[in-house]
Amino acid sequence: MITPKLLKLIYTFSVYLALAGILIFAVLKIKKLMDNKGKPNLDENIVQNNTPKILTLSQSQLSKSLTVRYFSIFTFSGFLLVFGFMGIQTLANHITMKPSVVISFLLGLTGLVIFALVEYAIDLMVKHDAIFSANTVGLEALVYKDIKAKRGAMGKVRVSINDEVIEFEAVTNAEATLRKGSKVKITNSLSDTCVVVE
Repeated sequence: MITPKLLKLIYTFSVYLALAGILIFAVLKIKKLMDNKGKPNLDENIVQNNTPKILTLSQSQLSKSLTVRYFSIFTFSGFLLVFGFMGIQTLANHITMKPSVVISFLLGLTGLVIFALVEYAIDLMVKHDAIFSANTVGLEALVYKDIKAKRGAMGKVRVSINDEVIEFEAVTNAEATLRKGSKVKITNSLSDTCVVVE
């Protein structure tokens, strides 16, 4: 038989477990960020695979490359945190056990959804930073669409950055057109979406 005292202990334990889960999530995210550091290289799979997963530099494509995860350490921690905290509050306000559990559970589900959206936003910012802030100058790339000589017309190149194949618009100062399939070197960055290659 569950008593109010035992239920309060369960709520308190849920809060502490949630805080531990959030700490683990933070450590794992920091570790992942540290592991992804380092100079990216041309991915040979771009050459071997005609249909790699390509991420173009637009916010909509970037958003579609991620999904909202409702079941993870972070989201479960969110559920436990809200469930435990609201449970303690309901008991403190003299709400009986059954309504306390129901209210806490429903609000816990709300916390789960909120934490899932927060995790999605964090992943989106991390991926955005990894792509748009990458120092691409000096990297090798693969011409995907012909780049006309002397900046005659813009083409496209693909480069691997942090395990993602990224497509950039590209121009060249070279005397000859750079053909599809050629390996080139990025010599300058004109914007977040356009580079100069040779």
